[in-house]
This record gives sequence, C-alpha cells and structure tokens, in this order.
Amino acid sequence: MIDERAVAKKLTILAGEKPVFRNGGRVISNGILPPPLTAVLEEIDNTVLKRRLTFRAGDSFLSFVVAGRRLMNLVAASPDLSMAQPLVGTALSHDDEETFEAVAAAIVALTDDPHPVLVESAQSEEGGVHTNIGIPVDHMTELMGIDLADRPQPMQHFIEACEHVCSACLYWVGGVWIGQSDDDALLSRLRGIAEGQWDRFRDAYGKNGHSVETPRLIILDRALGEDGSVTATWAHGEFAIFAHEQSDAAEIHDSWRRIFTF
Repeated sequence: MIDERAVAKKLTILAGEKPVFRNGGRVISNGILPPPLTAVLEEIDNTVLKRRLTFRAGDSFLSFVVAGRRLMNLVAASPDLSMAQPLVGTALSHDDEETFEAVAAAIVALTDDPHPVLVESAQSEEGGVHTNIGIPVDHMTELMGIDLADRPQPMQHFIEACEHVCSACLYWVGGVWIGQSDDDALLSRLRGIAEGQWDRFRDAYGKNGHSVETPRLIILDRALGEDGSVTATWAHGEFAIFAHEQSDAAEIHDSWRRIFTF
C-alpha cells in the first residue's frame, strides 16, 4: 500500500528545493546545515518507492536498498566503516538488535566529520519480495534522539558562530530588531545603520532582479570609523547586522560561506 502522506511530502520538498549536484551526487548537507546525520535520515524518510541510495561524505560511503521509508539491505560500504562490513549483502531488520545498532553506528560514523554529504539515487537491482521488515527510519530517529520536524535555522547558527568576534549584533525577528551588546552607545549606532540602510540594500538587490531570499553578505569596511566595520546579511527572510573589528571580516565571511553555501 502506498503511503500517500509520504508521497505528498516528497513532492512538496522536490517542488521547493533547488538541488546542487557535485561529482554525480546531489548535495543534501554542506557539512553544517542541515546537520549531516539529519540530512541522511530525511533522505531515507522521503524514499517511498524502492531505490538504491548511496550516501557519500569525503572518502566514505554507504549504499542501501531503501523502500517504504525503511532500510531494507546494505549493498556496499567503504572499508573505513568496519562496523558495517559484516552486514554487506544482507537483509536488515530492526528486530536484530546487533544489526540495528551496527547500521546506526555506521551512519553516525559516515556523518561524523564536517564533510558535505552527497546522495546518489538509482533503481535497485535487488529483485523479488523480501520477507524481512527492514529498519524503519522512525526507529533510527528514536535511537539517535533526532526530530525530523525540527527545521535548520541557518541565520541563528551564523549569529552563534560569529558571536565571539562581534561587539554588537542586531537580529530581525517578528518585524522588530533584537539587539545584543554590552555597549549601548555602539548598539544605538548599529541600529541607526540598520534602520537607515536595510530597506535600501534589499530594494537595490530587488531592482537588479536578484531574489531577496537568496543569502547575501555585505561588509561595510570602517562603517563605524575607529569603532570598526559592519557586516549585514540576510537569508530566507531573516536578517542580521554585526559590528566587529576590521581584522575579523575574513573569519565572518568564512563562517557565512560554510553555513549558507553548498
């Protein structure tokens, strides 16, 4: 019986995403967001019809037959994932506790390092009807304590990544600016820049045909004179603006690149 809810969910995801492909695979995580482990489990959760899914991160890989949002067979695994080697070519079942835990450990190990995660989807060459019940993805999420309903918050992640180099920060939430700084005077100056320039930045990008939903980063060198520079960023309807030392601009840009780009 076809899970119509799962099919509808998958169609919604496919309609909204702009996939990025690299080395023959679709990038499902840039190594930070979505969290690599969550990205793998979501891909399994979105697979209703039988497919062979191969997940790659760095030089490591796992290849499964997936159907009905379940891991049915382990087809192949890279040599470094030693816990998975005894299971290659076997049917999987969550009733076998050792198998269940070994598969979970292999997926965790695959996604443990901050590498981009790619998935390759192909028709399964496995024939016939399997009598095993497979490993349902909800059993995996329960074991790992992951809620697939939680959505990534890249702007919040970016703010936290830059917190140690910023002397003041404003974050646009619910139609108002929320400020954070030990220096009230500096925060007030930053608010003046935000309120005076933010709409102008967005309008300029919109008039040039650029989507305001696309992540953007603007660094205003020495915008605060001797008090430093200002970085403004927006993505997916969220906005933030920072005050920081000029020397920290490269680190902020690197954090932005790692979080917002695939």
